Amino acid sequence: MAKKVKKAPPRDRWADWAVVGVVIVALLLGWALKVSAENRTLSYSNEGITVYYPAGWLLDKKSNYAVEVSDPNSGLFKTTYIVQKELIDAGASEMAALTSLLNNISLSRAQTTTAYKLFEVEEVQVRGKSAVKASFVYVEEKPDPFRETMPVVVVGADYAFVEGGQVYVFTLLAAESDFAAAEGRFLAFLESAKLG
Repeated sequence: MAKKVKKAPPRDRWADWAVVGVVIVALLLGWALKVSAENRTLSYSNEGITVYYPAGWLLDKKSNYAVEVSDPNSGLFKTTYIVQKELIDAGASEMAALTSLLNNISLSRAQTTTAYKLFEVEEVQVRGKSAVKASFVYVEEKPDPFRETMPVVVVGADYAFVEGGQVYVFTLLAAESDFAAAEGRFLAFLESAKLG
């Protein structure tokens, strides 16, 4: 003899849908809180430069640069943003002077790093103006002096441009595996800076 299957009353079905709705709302609120926390920034001003860097990053106020911030959670090599003001050769065209400046920075960096290689120097657009970008790579032999670790390949990019009569160089340094993801956030950092 076949048993009759008892149907759930409509009130039970509404309770099931209410639970599903509460779970969806909780997930959406959790996601919004996560995005808000990840996009929170702090500001720092030095030498007429105001930048907005990710909350949780370390600011090095003793740095030789106008601004230097690094991500303590980015692995053996800490993703780093550097901002510096430089003098420009007044006798040359703007693009030639910026290219020469980045070549000089590159030569200096080659003397202090291992296996340094400058890949490309090209004209790009940043902040609505022409700029020069230099892409490079080097090997960081002791990313953590307190542990025995393998060397880390560091990829970097310098962006140099003139704004308000001053030359600014924004530099991104990141481990090879982190560079592609870091570059987009770095460009947002560069674009949001207040200069002058």
